[in-house]
Amino acid sequence: MLVILSASGIWALLTNRAVVDDLAFDLTKAPQSAEVVAAAAALIEPIDRWPTKSDADTRYMQTYVGTLLDQAQQKADEFRRRSDQLPPTPVWMAQRPVTNSLIQAYGESRKRLNSLNNLMEKNESASSDKTKNAQGSCHPHEVCVAGARSCRRY
Repeated sequence: MLVILSASGIWALLTNRAVVDDLAFDLTKAPQSAEVVAAAAALIEPIDRWPTKSDADTRYMQTYVGTLLDQAQQKADEFRRRSDQLPPTPVWMAQRPVTNSLIQAYGESRKRLNSLNNLMEKNESASSDKTKNAQGSCHPHEVCVAGARSCRRY
């Protein structure tokens, strides 16, 4: 009876240790897709604030979106780093091609957003130049015709 009780206690300790090890792996070593999704979702929030009302707001939005893009890049890099360190289990090997293609598409989208974010500064200075030249009558997608005080769409 004592042998059965001892074996049962040892088995419970080993099982408990396995659960703790699995939890530690999930928290520290496994890829965290929820963090990548949260960083991507944070990029949607600035859309509610667009278009901005002033150049100062545009500069703030550019900085804010740039920070969000940097955080999204860090989360994606961390996800990829952790994914590359996973052991080659059958489940992971079957998921890897799909995961890699999704992360690659996500990276391309982030790069496009980053280039658009960088264009905000250029468009801001160009639109303020046009506004100065036409004394406030031209829109951002129009060119001021010198001397005629009129604008042409481009």
